[in-house]
Amino acid sequence: MHHKTKTALVILTATVMLAVILSRPPVWTRLSEAVEKVTQPGKPDLLPVTRIVFPVRNATISTIFLDPKYFDGTYGAALKGQWHTGWDLNWGTGDQDLGRPVYCVGGGVVVFAGQGAGQSWGNIVVVKHNIGGKTRWTRYAHLQDIQCKVGQTLQAGQQLGTIGKGYHNKWVAHLHFDIFQEKPLTWSHWPGGNKTAVLQYYIDPQQFFTTLKAVQP
Repeated sequence: MHHKTKTALVILTATVMLAVILSRPPVWTRLSEAVEKVTQPGKPDLLPVTRIVFPVRNATISTIFLDPKYFDGTYGAALKGQWHTGWDLNWGTGDQDLGRPVYCVGGGVVVFAGQGAGQSWGNIVVVKHNIGGKTRWTRYAHLQDIQCKVGQTLQAGQQLGTIGKGYHNKWVAHLHFDIFQEKPLTWSHWPGGNKTAVLQYYIDPQQFFTTLKAVQP
């Protein structure tokens, strides 16, 4: 084979190989897509939820969904003008519930387990569920400890963490719990004073637990 022909063939082969490599998404993108693929509703790793439990056993609801007292500053001047996205749950008074178990409300797959953004959330766990053929995500925030990992399948009533006090022990011990009906850009999502966004992304836990006939874990 002529030298120039061999050189051209080598260049062509290298060009084709480079094009194939560049056409593939980065490794981290492929891994993310793989995790998402196996957690789609109807797939074996995300079976329909058949049982729903409350996230804290025999808890008191201290703050409700769109709580007017939260918005008007009754619960603290720093919270004034913000809409609450779910429930705050307590057991006992003060920090009496610090370290008590937090349970997964229904079968699903952990999609986030770690430190939330900002100076409030502390540790967060988010679980993805298939509920009646619809994708829902439950978020458990201000945790003292996380006892699960991303990609892990959890069952209803399985412990995923413990009640904490948020970022740098900012709050009195409690669990912040909410339910997404639409996936946010970040799992630290907080609409603040945007009530329209709250109604777009979140579901009232009272409606959720009543409709699905939740029981104690």
